[in-house]
Amino acid sequence: MTRQLVSRGFAVTAVDESEAMLSHVCDAEVVQARIEELDLGRRFDAVLLASNLLSVEPDQRRSFLRTCRRHADLVVIETLPLGWRPGAGDSRLGPVMTRTHLQRIEDGVAYGSVEYELGRSRWAHAFAMRVFADEAELEAALAEEELELSRWLDRERGWFVATTSRARP
Repeated sequence: MTRQLVSRGFAVTAVDESEAMLSHVCDAEVVQARIEELDLGRRFDAVLLASNLLSVEPDQRRSFLRTCRRHADLVVIETLPLGWRPGAGDSRLGPVMTRTHLQRIEDGVAYGSVEYELGRSRWAHAFAMRVFADEAELEAALAEEELELSRWLDRERGWFVATTSRARP
């Protein structure tokens, strides 16, 4: 994602707690830190919160959103599409084969695991992801940190723009 933004002329500050992830970033400022605790002491035109970080448990979600607000009045967010239900089975992400195993959905949280396979390499991780049932539920979660849904960026309703009240005239 960083490469795509840089190639379009944006100045990017990439943040991740993983040094290994940041080692792949080119032509951008890198900051190794936990997003929940980040305070760069400056503001940006926009912040991007990607990789379903909105789908985590509420306390961590509020911390992520608080960090976003601290750094910008406009936040571009990727989340699971409203009402999303994970499908079990195999799929491909480029050369990577993925296998999703759904264990259960309980109180709006999908629990399961994903296995990845690339050549002879295999790895897996468990997930517990909050799925917002509808726009009202998403708006309520954003309002906890004084953010408002501004507009959707895709038909699937997985990408959207949120703004703070400071950004409104």
